Amino acid sequence: MRLTLLLLAFTASEIALASNWTLVVEKNSKGDEILVDTASITKLALSRKAWVKYRYAKPQKVNSTIDKAAAGKLYSEMLNLMTFDCDQRTFVLEHVIFRDADGESISDQDLPYNSNDVPPDTAIEDVFKFVCESRAQ
Repeated sequence: MRLTLLLLAFTASEIALASNWTLVVEKNSKGDEILVDTASITKLALSRKAWVKYRYAKPQKVNSTIDKAAAGKLYSEMLNLMTFDCDQRTFVLEHVIFRDADGESISDQDLPYNSNDVPPDTAIEDVFKFVCESRAQ
């Protein structure tokens, strides 16, 4: 009986940790796309937090202002942990992970707090709307 309960608890925790990437911004003119992990969307007091993935058709270079050690390395995906203030229409980029074409992490950085306005008619506004309109718990 204990083994069964332990296995059920382990299985439930694995399911809870599973990501669910949903396409929010379809391929743009460059072939890039943006996805949101709906399993990661959490409702905070006045905001929502979610992981956002950018997939690039053409590899990009890591900027030295984000990570001097990885500067110039090519990445194909960027994952951002973002917090959106749905009332104030602002966002904070908390964490960024750059991955190469093989999915290997080439940079993993916490970022300093910096609140930004959500610019209208942009891909980030599409992500903002998607996250803020979700039924996160």
